[in-house]
Amino acid sequence: MKKILIVIALILSSAASFAQLPDSIAENIKIIKKYVFADYKQMLKQPEGALLYPYITPGSHSYATVLWDWDSWLSDIALRQILQDEGTAADKREALPHEQGCVLNYLAYTGTDGYMPMVVDK
Repeated sequence: MKKILIVIALILSSAASFAQLPDSIAENIKIIKKYVFADYKQMLKQPEGALLYPYITPGSHSYATVLWDWDSWLSDIALRQILQDEGTAADKREALPHEQGCVLNYLAYTGTDGYMPMVVDK
């Protein structure tokens, strides 16, 4: 019983130390969020060529007309977080068709055998 209490005490005391971020990290997070929110609309792309629905790119010129599976998913996670923290209801409504379009673009190119491409290029 004493061992269990000691383990629980250690877990609880170590969790508290991880909950606080150094000031420099907290400041960097604020700066990153500010710049991402200012530029996120460049990630929202309109249908073009083989991409039949609106979609999201990571923001790089190299990816401007290419839909990548993991990149679109992870970019959308960042986009959703920024819109949750900083965006308006209108911002969220504007992004939604692009989020849905990423999935719809992939479904359009998924074969009857279940194969889905890793990338769709316009």
